[in-house]
Amino acid sequence: MSQENDNQLNNMTVMNTYGRDTAGLNNRAQNDATVMNTYGQRNATGEGTALNREADRVPAYFGGISLKAGDIVPGEFEIIRRISSAGGSGEADIYLAKAGNPAILYNALSMQEDGNPASLNSDGRTKQFVVKIYNRRMDEKAALSEKLKKTNSPRIARVYYSGELFDRYFEVYEYYEKGSLADSVRERTFTFEELEQVIIPELNEALHDLHECGILHRDIKPNNIMWSNDIANSLVLIDFGLSSVARESKSIVVSTIGFTASYAAPEVLRNVYFDESDYYSFGILLYEMFTGKTPFGEDNSYTSIIAKPGNMPDRLYRLILGLTYQDLSFRNDPSNPNRRWTYEDVKKWLSGEEMPVPGYGARDRVEDENARDIPAFSFCGKEYTDIDSLCLAVGYHWEEGKSRILFDEERGLSAHLRDGMFATKRQRYFASVIDDVKNNTKYSADVKLAKILYTLSPDLNVILCPMGVFEDIPSFAESAFTALSGQALHIIRGAVDCVETVLQSGALTQIGEKKNASKEVLSLISEFEKRASGKDWFRYRERNTYELIYRLSGHKELNPGLPDGTIFKDLDSLKDYLASNTGEGYSETYRIVSFLLDSEHRLKPAVYGWLKSRGYELKGFE
Repeated sequence: MSQENDNQLNNMTVMNTYGRDTAGLNNRAQNDATVMNTYGQRNATGEGTALNREADRVPAYFGGISLKAGDIVPGEFEIIRRISSAGGSGEADIYLAKAGNPAILYNALSMQEDGNPASLNSDGRTKQFVVKIYNRRMDEKAALSEKLKKTNSPRIARVYYSGELFDRYFEVYEYYEKGSLADSVRERTFTFEELEQVIIPELNEALHDLHECGILHRDIKPNNIMWSNDIANSLVLIDFGLSSVARESKSIVVSTIGFTASYAAPEVLRNVYFDESDYYSFGILLYEMFTGKTPFGEDNSYTSIIAKPGNMPDRLYRLILGLTYQDLSFRNDPSNPNRRWTYEDVKKWLSGEEMPVPGYGARDRVEDENARDIPAFSFCGKEYTDIDSLCLAVGYHWEEGKSRILFDEERGLSAHLRDGMFATKRQRYFASVIDDVKNNTKYSADVKLAKILYTLSPDLNVILCPMGVFEDIPSFAESAFTALSGQALHIIRGAVDCVETVLQSGALTQIGEKKNASKEVLSLISEFEKRASGKDWFRYRERNTYELIYRLSGHKELNPGLPDGTIFKDLDSLKDYLASNTGEGYSETYRIVSFLLDSEHRLKPAVYGWLKSRGYELKGFE
């Protein structure tokens, strides 16, 4: 190739289908670089040397292969010049080339559909080609290339040749002089009419043709969509470096081959790919074509839907919402409107048919508001798939529940619901409830957990607390009274914490109303809930706990823990006991009084609560 021709190529400017000057691939910016794990090697060769796997090799070095003008690669393609280099982290080395022996290319590919030899463009000019040498070996590429070679779709870049060069896979396809959608959108954004009449139908048919061949592209973005050399207003998909041959389930599970973050569907983060994954990228691309930027930037956000730009027509916005719908739970149910849109849906949209946007139809509202299912969550040796069963189980395993729901950031329930591959809006709502309560510094861990459980499962009709699960208020009060009547300090403190939990979480009121508790009981609970939310609660919470449990349980006796086991049924029996046992000297009187008063000579919480529950005014003993 002469220097003169090379200079002509460098200076070439062409007109695209909308009358804009668009630089070819030689001037194409390398934005939106594909995210890759690359371990490529680079091989150098001399000028004018024919390259093949049996050729003499020179030492490799990291970064890319170095070819020069005049080198011949397998398939008889002659290098014109480098377009871009893989460097240390890129996907591939890319070269501009021409058919070194047009006769060989003609004989191999015969005539094109328009009657022109495969080595010529429709206007008779000699075709130029792109030689793409990937930065590492890719085992699937042979099967993929064979499928691409057999496709006759004008919207899919034809692979003219593929093979291995220095243990690196390479392929040859046509060079598109009119540039890419990335070139176009850098100059100006597209109007709705341009999208509706050209971009959307062309790309929809291109994806359909590709998927019909059993191929998932996996890297749909403006850089990989070219303007056709031969057909006006026609698009061509290129760059199948990340593409995969679809399995029978039409999904591909890979390790970490890569993706372009700002266009990747949520499921791609779990290394799962569907036909729908390409359509998600389609929706992001349309947003960019209209606005000039992607909706989320490089750090894609899957916690919210795409916001509507002020100047975007509602019709286009509905299409983008349909294409970027996140929940794939109903992907195999065409009758369910809550699934991501694909080929047939886009065709209906193009025909003007009104369709409910997934996630916004009446059916979705009914399903979403009542949905209780969750991705299987392992808890205490069992898997739970609905939120209500899980909340009830936490009541029986309270401490483990606190650990998994409040403190476990990696395996916790919030992360499990929010980051699930097919997380629904309802499940993300559950996760937001957990996060909001967790971040509230006002409450103890027990109160936080109770609030979470009763918010996630508002139909719970039992009392859940650190002491266990109780069917109703009387059974809870009886258990609390037993704990408070004992002498083990840690049990008493646990009971006090439990009462605080059910008051500050609102559990007692919720269960009382469901169990048809009397107005008197509900009024009593309301009074103590107000106390529990007051500024003096912590100072007096033990007194208040005893008083409430005495009143709820109906117990009248006081067991202050005297050595002789005496239990007082009323104030008179207490007076009689003191009168008969405090005349035996100071030490005995002090010993008995120490069971009734604390070190500051105030009534102990149990005594105070007992007397208050009996209706005594205790001014001076506060």
